[in-house]
Amino acid sequence: MRTLFKTKYKIFMILIIVLLNLSYFSSCRKKTYNHFSGTIYNLSSNQGVEGAKVILEASKIVSGNLNNTFHKIAETQTDEEGKYLIEVEQELYIKFRIRVEKEGYHSYFTEFEPSEQIADYIKNYPLAQVSYLKIKLKNNPPSYPDDLLKVKVEGINKLCTECCDENFVLFEGKDIDTEFFCNTVGGNTVRVNFITTTSGSTNFSTRSYYCVPGETVEDYFYY
Repeated sequence: MRTLFKTKYKIFMILIIVLLNLSYFSSCRKKTYNHFSGTIYNLSSNQGVEGAKVILEASKIVSGNLNNTFHKIAETQTDEEGKYLIEVEQELYIKFRIRVEKEGYHSYFTEFEPSEQIADYIKNYPLAQVSYLKIKLKNNPPSYPDDLLKVKVEGINKLCTECCDENFVLFEGKDIDTEFFCNTVGGNTVRVNFITTTSGSTNFSTRSYYCVPGETVEDYFYY
């Protein structure tokens, strides 16, 4: 009877040790890895984007020195719902950079500093379908050296990091014969403001354009 008790006690203690080891290693795993997860979504439809490449880069401390150069440390692709997951071992990181790429979309990137030495980063990122706006600009005669044209695009989602901004672009002189080109978000409608000054007279006009995904919308503006 005593022998049976000792055997059961040994088995019990072995199980306790195994469970403690599993718990320890599980705890160590959680404490030595950074996790990056979230969803890549279409900026126009808010639907998940399947097959997008998610690249994690980082700058870090090397041999006690700050190295601000970004190096790729991991890469993955989104699933059918646009979800991604990256797991990397902890090092002395200074800053992270996420780049998202997919054919037919403008690339997206963002940079951020580590919140802690070890952390779970749950972040959703947008991808904008490519679309382009090309407007032929020409100053019709009679023209003058001090003629001015200002062009500004409004209505582009600011989350598109590769699209043109909402600042005016200035064209000056009498021999303007060029093209205005702008990256836009496919599926969105934008407004283009034109301000012209010729012979001391200033005029304002606005046009709206639907940005066809994957295509270049072309127009002309003569003044």
